[in-house]
Amino acid sequence: MSWHHCLYHLPFHRIFMLAKQGYLPKILLKLQDKLPLCVACQFGTAQRRPWRNKSKKNGSIRKPDQIKPGDGVSVDQIISAQPGLIPQMAGFLTSKRIWGCTTFVDHVSDYIYVYLMKDLTLPETLLAKMAFEKLCARAD
Repeated sequence: MSWHHCLYHLPFHRIFMLAKQGYLPKILLKLQDKLPLCVACQFGTAQRRPWRNKSKKNGSIRKPDQIKPGDGVSVDQIISAQPGLIPQMAGFLTSKRIWGCTTFVDHVSDYIYVYLMKDLTLPETLLAKMAFEKLCARAD
């Protein structure tokens, strides 16, 4: 097992191949019948996720009847565990913080609009929706 760690978790079949060729001690060949279990390697194998896969043919969230921008919009709210500063270009600095945001994504144009929220109340959420609708009406 020490050679496995020294060789940065080299697979055991490679370690046995190196032992057969004489690069490592031949005593390692006695372990060929029962392989030792490396917990770190087992954990790494368990956490694997496929990363090269083909996407679905109908992978779009957009429906066939959505042809104009604004026909289909997805909305999500993100809440921050650590409040952030309010971006300011000029004026007096404020002590208010941003606690989250409401994100709007248009299915047709892939336009993304993010409304920063100072608090997570219903009136603030409705203000975000009205700001997005005003922006969409201006675009038409």
